[in-house]
Order: sequence, then C-alpha cells, then structure tokens
Amino acid sequence: MIRFISERRPLLLGLLLTLGACTTRLPAPVPACVAPPPPTAEVERAQLSLTASALQLNPYTDAATRADPYPCARAVSEAQQHHTPLPRCYYIPMGLQ
Repeated sequence: MIRFISERRPLLLGLLLTLGACTTRLPAPVPACVAPPPPTAEVERAQLSLTASALQLNPYTDAATRADPYPCARAVSEAQQHHTPLPRCYYIPMGLQ
C-alpha cells in the first residue's frame, strides 16, 4: 500500500491540485457602506441639552450666556450642521481661540 502511494505521488499531487483549482470559491461580496441615518429629534434635543449644560457649567462663559445658554447652544448646533464657524459665545469659553 505504501509502495503504491509512493510510486504515484506526483500523479496524486497533480490530481489534488487540479481538484483544488476547480473548487475555488469566490469571496463573499463586501456590503456597501451605508450612511448613518439622520439624527432624530430626541437625539438633537439631547445634544442641545448637553451643549447648554457645558456652557452653563463652564466658569469662563460670560454671565449672560450662563443665565440662558440655549440660544448659544442652538447657534452651535446650526453651525455644526452647516459646517460653518462656531459662534463666539461657544469657542471663547471652551478655549478654542
């Protein structure tokens, strides 16, 4: 039995390589990247609230903004959505000069 295999080793190797080449599987297709869904109103309210809290708790924020931080927080949100510069009421207290 061993002699049979050793005599036909090149033939067996060729057969295995041929069978392996015929059964090659294609790789699975990569799914396309999908853009994340737009934020919901609930997420936007939470982000606005976090920005307002950060402004209100920051000791470098001026007194008027600390008293009512929501107008500045809304301006920050609009600037971030439209990729425009941040308002002064935000970037000066946050040290982004």
